[in-house]
Amino acid sequence: MNEPTRVWVSPSGMARMKEFYRTVLAPLDYKEMVHNDDNTLIGFGDGDHLPSLYLKIAADGQEFSSEYIAIDAKDREEVRAFYNIAIQQGAQEKSKPNLGSVRALGQRCYTAAVIDPEGNELAVIDGTPYDDLRQWL
Repeated sequence: MNEPTRVWVSPSGMARMKEFYRTVLAPLDYKEMVHNDDNTLIGFGDGDHLPSLYLKIAADGQEFSSEYIAIDAKDREEVRAFYNIAIQQGAQEKSKPNLGSVRALGQRCYTAAVIDPEGNELAVIDGTPYDDLRQWL
């Protein structure tokens, strides 16, 4: 199992980020799985494993930078659904759904990426290799 991704959130941004991630991750069957009593930590996942994405409020004065977050999709339809909902929720476009090279996977995959309300890049990747472009005809 991969290490979970932790995204630091400004104290004033947590409610917005919680709603944003709850909404844009729904097409991927992700849901809010855990949170602490004061909602300073919220974990999202597919329900079959421990959460793979945590939103955590940064401490006052804590410096933090934006993150790159990559989440697996089951197919191209999930990638497109994620992207459309994210744009509707006010995310900035980073890359529209497309066939591109995913360096970490060393193959061509269908992917889309947006910038969330706090400036993090959120990419959703259908890991199916599409090396045979005839699949697209």
